[in-house]
Amino acid sequence: MTAPGDFPAAKQALEGIGYTHAGNLGIAGREAFDYGEKPHLMEHYLYVCGADSAELRRHILFRDHLREHAEYRDRYSRIKAEMAKKYPHDIEKYIEGKTPVVRDIYAKIGL
Repeated sequence: MTAPGDFPAAKQALEGIGYTHAGNLGIAGREAFDYGEKPHLMEHYLYVCGADSAELRRHILFRDHLREHAEYRDRYSRIKAEMAKKYPHDIEKYIEGKTPVVRDIYAKIGL
């Protein structure tokens, strides 16, 4: 979480530990950083959001729902593991594969 003026410092810190700024990837209020080509880590994105952004609120609501409902947490965990195994180097296919579960959870929490 950052205040609007904090983003340059956050970007610099993340780049200093090997992340690459990838822009907002089409989602306003969220800046993505990738950490690809690190054989010791699963490929992933890290997101930086403004403290008052709708995108951060969405992420927190999603997280809280998973914390409160084991059946959704377990379902989400299973699909993430399945997609990571199936598409270890294709982030787009990984995201596409878990999207139906994510959308179902969004519907449950009114997003």
